[in-house]
Amino acid sequence: MNDTLLEKVNGDILIVDDDLNNLQVLSDLLANEGYEVRGAQNGQAALTFIDKDPPELILLDIRMPEMDGYEVCERLKSDKKYRNIPIIFLSALQKTDEKVKGFEAGAVDFITKPFQAGEVLARVGTHISLSRLSRNLEQQVEERTAKLIKTDEQLRMMKTAFEQAMDPVVFINPDGRFIYANEASVKESGYPRDKLLSLHTYDIGPDYTPEIWRDHFQELTRVGSMRLQNKIVTGDGDTVLYDVRSN
Repeated sequence: MNDTLLEKVNGDILIVDDDLNNLQVLSDLLANEGYEVRGAQNGQAALTFIDKDPPELILLDIRMPEMDGYEVCERLKSDKKYRNIPIIFLSALQKTDEKVKGFEAGAVDFITKPFQAGEVLARVGTHISLSRLSRNLEQQVEERTAKLIKTDEQLRMMKTAFEQAMDPVVFINPDGRFIYANEASVKESGYPRDKLLSLHTYDIGPDYTPEIWRDHFQELTRVGSMRLQNKIVTGDGDTVLYDVRSN
């Protein structure tokens, strides 16, 4: 196996099997590939090891005394601290219903005894890679969610500041339609808020046309800010001259 692939898949693996020979064979195979390997001979010992130091992947024998692999798997999957650890069952069982029971318990895969080295390495490598990819995606989602929450809070604070401002504040989209108007602008315009937000600049500006608004918007985009005087026809029919600053 090349160094690049080893760097991607190596990880900490716990092998749980009451057969010492199986433990030794698997441990040697995986250790030779650069994995950190630990072993447990029964279910209770496995749970103790996992509680102290959770592995990245678990190879779990099904047929064990006192506590079988199904019970170990179910316990881990019922605990939110460990439910995302991938578990691959080790079994000589060939029956479909036994495998179905294993998947229902929470296993991601099966490796059939007697072991084939290539199969073990391929399945282990695949599921460690998939687990890491899943964790990375979850982390990205959490980070983006945190950013959205922060942005939402900033927008809420900004909107509160606008609403409390004494001067009129409006937001206008590139087509010239009003998309936000604070309380001061609603009062001075003489239009109800819902009515104002259905209008375009050229609906209430007697000197405006759609073409003039587009020129105005293009110039604003180019220079970043503008200051000019506009005539506004209020909802009461009055014509008022406003000193307008655009940003």
